[in-house]
Amino acid sequence: MDEAARRKFIEQYDAMVAKAPAKQGRLPWDDLSFVETAINDHFSAANVIKILLDDQPSYFAHKEILFQILCMDVLAPGRKKYRKAAAAITMSDHLVKAYAKALKSWQNPALAEQVARVHIVGPVFFDQIYYPLGGIKAVRDAPTRKGWGIAVLGHTDVVNDVISLMSVFHHHYEHLRQDATYNRASLNIGSTLVKTMKQDRTTPLGKRTVKERWATFKDSVAFLYAAESIEHDGRTLLRCMIDDWLTFEDAEAVLPEWIARTKFVASEILMNFEDRETAQINLKKLPDTPQRPFNAPQFEPERAIAIAEAFRAKRRGRKSTRAK
Repeated sequence: MDEAARRKFIEQYDAMVAKAPAKQGRLPWDDLSFVETAINDHFSAANVIKILLDDQPSYFAHKEILFQILCMDVLAPGRKKYRKAAAAITMSDHLVKAYAKALKSWQNPALAEQVARVHIVGPVFFDQIYYPLGGIKAVRDAPTRKGWGIAVLGHTDVVNDVISLMSVFHHHYEHLRQDATYNRASLNIGSTLVKTMKQDRTTPLGKRTVKERWATFKDSVAFLYAAESIEHDGRTLLRCMIDDWLTFEDAEAVLPEWIARTKFVASEILMNFEDRETAQINLKKLPDTPQRPFNAPQFEPERAIAIAEAFRAKRRGRKSTRAK
């Protein structure tokens, strides 16, 4: 670099530093370790959601990475390796964008890297996320985000069957639960109904398979079903999550609605369920937020009758297990 270029760089750099925003005060989550909150075995979805719903901005890529971790815990509940992979993918994407932004302004690769590191990314990101995740090795080994949702699920039928099961339980909650004629919603009856509903498949769906798929997703089923109920970008929020790499920027406006509907599913529909443990697991993942009811999907009259008959309490001396 010649003397004139060096002086120009110094002037531009000093001007950029002078315009840099002052360091913000302490944030509500400053005492929460990123790795402990979002990655390790003590993962707290409730704390992650609290941070995402807070209007205050956080440090570089923090909320973006947390959002991907939340999505991954919905699609693969309890799978730490997938949460970590989602974090690595998002971290890599944002570092590449930061460097590209700096290079566009400075044109010198070495200077651009320094500007990106110090003034775009910042030390908190490196201390809290980059090095704890594994640094350059995590960036290098991060899987591609293309087709990631499908790769995690294996096949969309897996989650679709769980959504169908939840739609039966939602119908029960809305139309049958107050009537003493009907039993409480149960996995046994619900899986039989879903098996019947899916008879037109090339590969028949067994009742046992429905139960196995429920077991895979029951710890995040309230989030899944609520996401499926929300229209977003011409599809459902859940489809966006599975088919694309749904970003925090794209989903931020609808996030409060998603969480409020999730609270309704967990505290109302799942609490109407025979096994309330599922409701309690999903509620534990939610912060103290309001709930927002939404309508059950409409079944054809013949299907609605079949659902009612399946849940109808038998009268041969057997006690009803309906909700009181």
